[in-house]
Amino acid sequence: MKNLKFLLLFIFLISVFISCEESDEADESNTINIGLMVPILQYEEFSNEMKNAANLAIEEINSNGDILGKKLKLIVKDNEASKEVALEKGKELINDDNAVALISTASSRCLYLANNLIIDKEVLLISPSATSPQLTDLNDRGFFWRTIPSDAFQGKIIADYVKNVLEISEMAILHTNSIYGKGLKNAFTDHIMSLGTPIIFSVQSFDESEDENYDDYDFHSQLDLLLENKPPLLFLVTGAGAGLQKIIATLDTMKIFDDTYKPQIIGTEAFKSNDFLNENSHSVIKNLIGISPLNPYNQTFNNNFENFIGKAPIRSYSYSMYDAIYLIAYSILSSESTIPKDFIKKIREISSDGEKIGINEFQKAKEKIENGISIDYDGASGRLEFDENGDLASGIYEIWQIKENTSYPDSLEFETIKEVDFP
Repeated sequence: MKNLKFLLLFIFLISVFISCEESDEADESNTINIGLMVPILQYEEFSNEMKNAANLAIEEINSNGDILGKKLKLIVKDNEASKEVALEKGKELINDDNAVALISTASSRCLYLANNLIIDKEVLLISPSATSPQLTDLNDRGFFWRTIPSDAFQGKIIADYVKNVLEISEMAILHTNSIYGKGLKNAFTDHIMSLGTPIIFSVQSFDESEDENYDDYDFHSQLDLLLENKPPLLFLVTGAGAGLQKIIATLDTMKIFDDTYKPQIIGTEAFKSNDFLNENSHSVIKNLIGISPLNPYNQTFNNNFENFIGKAPIRSYSYSMYDAIYLIAYSILSSESTIPKDFIKKIREISSDGEKIGINEFQKAKEKIENGISIDYDGASGRLEFDENGDLASGIYEIWQIKENTSYPDSLEFETIKEVDFP
């Protein structure tokens, strides 16, 4: 009798185990997995905002229907702001989590190195934040796209401004020795030289530190060489972080600026933050001019984001992150396939020459697609028309300057000089 009880108990446990396994498999088969890689430990606030933007899009989509009978599922991994870890986590998302698409906020350098992975695995990779022009020329077989404009636009816009507005023909450039730094520097110098005016350049570069530790890095020698002949313009091509702060601090300690000489400093979007204003010497950064992709400030998206999270988005990358999710969803619907090599062919199609689809209109878009009607998704970040390389074909930028804040003594603020719709 005891043996019979043990046998029945054993059969029951086996059946429960099998049932759970089947349930897990069923759950997995009913989801379309999207992998998101963000630097959680290093940049927690930034990473949380990116996750929130992605989750908002997924919540809207899943609440208003399905995609080929499935729901979207976001799987988040910490890339630790490291190219080695990013590649490792990318492999995990593809091999273990069956992700059909990856979205990564990794640097341009990391994405450049990830190219072989996405080609080998034939998985879509979208970046809402990497801007290096060198990513345009990747031999990615159509698997790499980005929802933020290339720095090729920024380089041309600021070159036009330097030549035609500032009318400067002699300049010094300090850039990071990365594909981001070299890409933007080359876009700027190539275009300004093509404008026909003889230009005198003095160029120095420095290696980017992955752990943002510049304590032992000395910028004095490079800045001494760059500013030896007192060029009227200094272009700093670097990302945000400790390296930028060290450069500004070095300029401050050099005490080279006086009543007769202070070069016009040009910066990038990395400079445009309240932290930059508050943490750096006002004597150095006052009157600095910079260029940034214009924050779309889409009120519908802002309201939806705030209702979902409890606070408004801060970064323009939130808009391009949100749009990346919708592009994946609509391209899968349009192709009737969750196989990346099939649905990547539809990304360009669902964002041009069709019936306009805006923010949080998944149900409307699904009905159109299922009835054979073309759609044109204009997202939170605005127009989303792609060229043959998977780059955005246009972008809207802001040229700004750091000025004294007339309302608050001893403080600075960003003042818009002009907006540029490029090209």
